[in-house]
Amino acid sequence: MQINQLNVSCHAARRMAQCNLSPSDIEAVISFGHTSFLSTATLFFLGWRDVARGLERKLERLVGTSVVTIGNRIIAVSRSAKVLTRIKRKSKHPVQVISLR
Repeated sequence: MQINQLNVSCHAARRMAQCNLSPSDIEAVISFGHTSFLSTATLFFLGWRDVARGLERKLERLVGTSVVTIGNRIIAVSRSAKVLTRIKRKSKHPVQVISLR
């Protein structure tokens, strides 16, 4: 499946079905949503502040939807209002690397 020149992974297609999201919904999130660049991925998140005037009725059910892409592939789709705060917040516990000798 392709959405707006992006290939959809099997995981993302399954999550779209679970969250009851159509390809046009994903296009709306990508075009109107807030963009955050992570190390290798791009996160598109649609919040209340991103909804343009006049489109509130059309996009209100998509508020809180996020789409994660890597390159030209959609790898994850979810619905959670706290996605941006979880990603932007630093971890309280640093990751420790254990070497086995």
